[in-house]
Amino acid sequence: MDYSERFYRQWMTRPDLERFQVTIGESDLLILCDENLERLAREILAGVRGLIEGHIVRDGGFAAALDPHPVDEDAPPIIQAMAASARRWNVGPMAAVAGAVAQAVGRGLLEECETVIVENGGDVFVRSDEPVSFRLYAGEDSPFSDRIVFEVDACRGLGVCTSSAKVGPSLSYGRADAVVAIAGDAVEADAAATALANRVRSGEDVKVIVEEQERGSTLGGLIACAGDSIGFWGEIELRRLDRNKNDENAREASPAGRTR
Repeated sequence: MDYSERFYRQWMTRPDLERFQVTIGESDLLILCDENLERLAREILAGVRGLIEGHIVRDGGFAAALDPHPVDEDAPPIIQAMAASARRWNVGPMAAVAGAVAQAVGRGLLEECETVIVENGGDVFVRSDEPVSFRLYAGEDSPFSDRIVFEVDACRGLGVCTSSAKVGPSLSYGRADAVVAIAGDAVEADAAATALANRVRSGEDVKVIVEEQERGSTLGGLIACAGDSIGFWGEIELRRLDRNKNDENAREASPAGRTR
């Protein structure tokens, strides 16, 4: 399947939640929440896009920047958040746009509901009292695709964002099959995933970035894979999915980073 079909959405299931899709321009969101809030989600998304598009018109360098880009103090909060995360991770501010949009819509919906999952092209904002499981997709050639499940505590709201040189249309300077960054802020997680994926060109680089984040990070967790190497760090429970048995078997659970 072509990535544009977003086939991975078939994995997103919560029988207790309403499921709907909102699309405006390039923004294509899959949303799960307590009730069908499609109209509200569309209104929030339109407003968020208006703020971002308006700023791009005023600041022609913002959208094209591949490095941190300064913004005025009176710029909209979502623009300031994107610029701040870009500075912390030394990337362009648009590296954080998908996470920023998902989070803005998700937080807006939380005014009317208690559980929400907003997926925006592989970047997710989630808030749930129950632990939430994610399945790793790292391209058809990765030995870890559709075989690794990880669980996070999202009771305070989380960003779970992915960057890849193999999957999707986003620009990456590295060769990572997938880098998943987890943080309490989805803007931060999106920028971090891009920055770290840019540095992964081999399995050895996977080890380097995982150990680096383990020593000190603003993130809450990290999963990275390239070739036959995978590493993780943070309060993440990993399980291996047995395709033949179609179930999840406990494999590793640890707050410490490991690479193999």
